[in-house]
Parts: sequence; C-alpha cells; structure tokens
Amino acid sequence: MLGLDRLGGFVRDLPGEVAELGDRLVDRHLRLAVTGLRRSGKTVFTTALVHHLLDGHDLAFVGAVHEGRYRGARLLPVRGPAFPYATFHRTLMADRPTWPDATDRLTVLKLELRFRTTGLVQRLMAPNGSLILEIIDYPGEWLLDLPLLEMDYPTFSETAAQRDRVEPRAAVAGEWRAALAGLSPTTTPAELVEVYRRYLGRVQNELGLSLVQPGRLVTAGADPATGFAPLPDAAPAKLRRAMAARFETYKRQVVEPFYTDHFSRFDRQIVLVDLFHT
Repeated sequence: MLGLDRLGGFVRDLPGEVAELGDRLVDRHLRLAVTGLRRSGKTVFTTALVHHLLDGHDLAFVGAVHEGRYRGARLLPVRGPAFPYATFHRTLMADRPTWPDATDRLTVLKLELRFRTTGLVQRLMAPNGSLILEIIDYPGEWLLDLPLLEMDYPTFSETAAQRDRVEPRAAVAGEWRAALAGLSPTTTPAELVEVYRRYLGRVQNELGLSLVQPGRLVTAGADPATGFAPLPDAAPAKLRRAMAARFETYKRQVVEPFYTDHFSRFDRQIVLVDLFHT
C-alpha cells in the first residue's frame, strides 16, 4: 500500500508534471543534452552558452535576436543536482581563468527564454512567449556505455580483445596482457578489474583515445568492486561467470536507468570532441 508520505509527494508533484507535459506538447520545453569526450571543453561550452543567453549578445544562432524579438532569459530552479553555472562563470571570467574539473555526474540547468511572438493570432492571444530550455550536462563516458545494452558478455569480451590486440592500444596493454596470461582459479574479479581500469586510464590519458568501456570505470570514484573486465573463453569458468554477472548487473543498474530516465527523453544532443586528440 502506498504510504501517506509518498502519496503526498506524488500529489504535490502532479501539477508540475502535468504542466511540464503541457509545455512539451506545444513545444515550449526543450531538453538539450550536452556531453563531450574528455577535455573537449564541454563545461566551458555550456557556461559560455548560458552566459550569452542571459546577457542577450553574440547570439547568431537565435533567430529571435536578428528579428528584434528576444527579450532575455532568466535562470530557474531545478530538481536534483544543479549545474554550477555561477562557480564556473566566476572562475572562467577571473583575471587568471582556471579550467573546470572533468565532469563526473549529471547536472541540470534550466532557463526561461522570453521573446515576442510572431503571427497575428499568436500576437493577439499571447504577444510574449517563452521557451523553457533545460540543459543536461553529463560525462561523455556515459554515452560510450550505451552500446553495451545491445551486447552480451561474450560479445563485449571479443570486441574488447580485438581492440586491445592492435596498435596503438597494444603498446600500453602489457600489464593487462600479463594479468590475462596469469589467470588462475584464485584470481578475483576485483583485482582483475583494477588492472583493466589502469589499462583503460592509459588508453585515455596517454594515447588520447576516447572509446573506453565500461566508461564509468575511468571516472572519479569508480569502484573496481562493482566493475567488470573482458575475459577470454579459456578463463577459469567460475571467474568468467562472476564477470558476466557483473556485466549484466552494470547494464541493469547503471546503463539502463541512464537510458530510460535521461537519454531517451532528450530532445537534442550535443557531443563535443577534441579533434586534435581523437
């Protein structure tokens, strides 16, 4: 039976949910996701975009500005973790700007963009219109994990092995190959995942390559106790079963919720890539 506290929360949230649905049906609410592969400047891009929308200048990409209809923007409160715009804006505008830390979680920023409407009927009914722009900022590594939803563990392992055997990855895979060569019935999943995490870190940081899976294994705070790594068919059966179970748990508890709760609900997606290191 639904508890009173939970029921009360549902009732309180219902008007907001209905209003949001209504806004989206008339295209008044746009969810814009922004992500990027490591060091692509995603946070700077998002901060600069919001800065220009709030100040109303250098907006060549906004038609309402050219037509003299743009009336400005304002920040709105959000549910959950908020994109720290004020902090990033302050550090980037300082006399000695500092580059923001790498993104390690999903954050949200919401703006109301105001403009004068066009068309006779619209001007008569509502001369001033607005668009709620919701910007969702998340780590690019999360995007790289989505293809795992279409794989089983054997497919993932074979795909990873094919990548790891060729240059330039092979040049930094020595420790990982040695760990696979030394597999025994006493090898634990956690110690193997830790070696794989170090290998993926070298792929990303030394080689400048972006495709690392599982992507969250190289982000801050990653826990080898819950991660997974690819294994050859000849690996000890017990170890392979344990790693396959971790793979399925990761998909079910980490990747699927991100896809269902966030990615599938995005209206637009911007992906930034550092072409000098890709």
